[in-house]
Amino acid sequence: MRQLEHHEVQTQKHNKQIVVIVEDIISPENVGMIFRISEAMGVSKLFLIGNTPTVPNKKITKTARTTEKKIPSEYFSTAEKVIQQLINERYEIFALEITDKSRTLNKINFDTFQKIAIIIGSESNGVKKETLQQLENAVMIPLYGQNTSINVVTALSIALYEIVRI
Repeated sequence: MRQLEHHEVQTQKHNKQIVVIVEDIISPENVGMIFRISEAMGVSKLFLIGNTPTVPNKKITKTARTTEKKIPSEYFSTAEKVIQQLINERYEIFALEITDKSRTLNKINFDTFQKIAIIIGSESNGVKKETLQQLENAVMIPLYGQNTSINVVTALSIALYEIVRI
């Protein structure tokens, strides 16, 4: 067995249109990693909301490892307009958040949706209450330890994998 070089790896494609709404993620390193995992999972666009740093930013660029140049992003001061735009474009929108109405991520058949938007919220407080009130869907990752939350980029990685998994 030998480790393959980047040029030897054949990536796959999926047929879903996926966008990620990044609300108030304040760490530029986390934003860089969001670009990186989103590009790897075939996300078509990032919407950067509120206090989320935008490109160009040296810390984002360092952790994104050029993926910030491969995946388009757009900044909005609040999520309200973005959510309405995506609803009009017939996206199924999911907050990645623990709520009283959250469904377990691995129990949803994402193959029934062609257009999917995932909203992730701040490292400290999650998705804003005002944003949650606009939505019908929330998903959560089942955890098996005593901790009730994980890093936002880790959570997004799990969610995106589950969405594109065949």
